[in-house]
Amino acid sequence: MRVRRWRAKILDALKEERDAIPGRAGATPLSRMADELRELSSAPGESAIAGDAIVSLINDPDNNLDDLTLAEYWGGLSYLSQYLRFYDKRKLVSALRARLFGPDSVRDDLKVHVLNGLIMTSERLNPIELTRLESVRREAPVAWLNAAVMSGLFAMAREYAIELLRTDAIATNALVFCLESWRQVWEGSEFGSFVTDLRDATNSDEAKVKLANWMRRRGFSEKGRDPEKGGIVVGPAIMSKNSVDKLIAARLYWVSPPKKQIANRVMQSNA
Repeated sequence: MRVRRWRAKILDALKEERDAIPGRAGATPLSRMADELRELSSAPGESAIAGDAIVSLINDPDNNLDDLTLAEYWGGLSYLSQYLRFYDKRKLVSALRARLFGPDSVRDDLKVHVLNGLIMTSERLNPIELTRLESVRREAPVAWLNAAVMSGLFAMAREYAIELLRTDAIATNALVFCLESWRQVWEGSEFGSFVTDLRDATNSDEAKVKLANWMRRRGFSEKGRDPEKGGIVVGPAIMSKNSVDKLIAARLYWVSPPKKQIANRVMQSNA
């Protein structure tokens, strides 16, 4: 009974999101549902039930769509998955993996949403799995890169990011939005070298300046750089409120399309 109640609440939030006008603080039905899930951290029993409800929605989308599009359905579930308690997020792994790689996997154009949800559970992919997601790599390169970084596949992420910038296949801003998040999992000196490589790869002078400024504001310095190894000295890594805001906004930007306007406002105000 309680699982059905959570299913109904989540579906209502997904349906109401489409026509919702964000409040002054950017609140929408989906973000309010996210807040409700996050508050369950002090109620582990209820959080477990909410997790079971999301698993059931992942396993049985056809009977729950009503007037929702598949993109709205999977995008909303992906967004909400990050707000469960860690142990309840892990319940989603098998169901999401089945939708990404199994015989009942979703269409290629929906896999980006399932991938984002899977990464939000702290699950890692291996190189073979990431390579299988060619459709995501082609159509949603930032999400693919994020999956690579969060899976610790830094060499794959570096190579593809540089290729994208050198061929002007992606706007530098799309990568800048994610740098704060990636910085949390990528070793400092190696990450500094990666950002420097991005700056050198882009063909835009404006983007080069933006990346250089990003590094400078976060304590990265090219002072003492080894020209042979491309090494870079890293200063103290202190996350300010603006950095936290950007981390949240970067996730919103590619996880939940309805939230892109909110994310853009955060980015612009904290640039």
